[in-house]
Amino acid sequence: AEARHIGHRRFRVDAGAELFWQGKHQFAREQWRKVLELDPNNAIAQLMLARVDLAEGKFDEVIREWNNSVVIESSPGLVSALGYAYAASGDHAKAQALIAKLVQMSSRVYVTPIDPVTIYLGLGDKQKALDGLEEAYQARAYQICFLKVDPIFDPLRSEPRFIALLKKVHLDK
Repeated sequence: AEARHIGHRRFRVDAGAELFWQGKHQFAREQWRKVLELDPNNAIAQLMLARVDLAEGKFDEVIREWNNSVVIESSPGLVSALGYAYAASGDHAKAQALIAKLVQMSSRVYVTPIDPVTIYLGLGDKQKALDGLEEAYQARAYQICFLKVDPIFDPLRSEPRFIALLKKVHLDK
């Protein structure tokens, strides 16, 4: 029975991701909430719920949900989502502090080069975001495969460096 529940959760996580990339945020949110009903500590579902809120501009909800969360201590993705929310809300000092937190976290958990990129995008610093994406490409970070569909990268879509990166990873079609 446990194996069935694990498979069921995995299906819902994947289905939620597919819906998110298609821009069907409400349906994605429903899938991830169902995952959290079965597994309240599912880090992927937690992160993706935060990402839906970011995509919808619900920065206050991300801040309220994750600012004092214990789980954020082990989730660089949630730190980056929170940093983006602070930056987009105008609190650049807290966003910068979370970039420093990611550096500190990297001594004990894997922090992908994409994590600070998210915060730089919230800060509107396209050059640092593009530098981070180049680093992610060099590090072969798996999140590079989402460049074409992740709405977080929308501010970069017309940037020549971003377009060149899409070509490098064969996502320019």
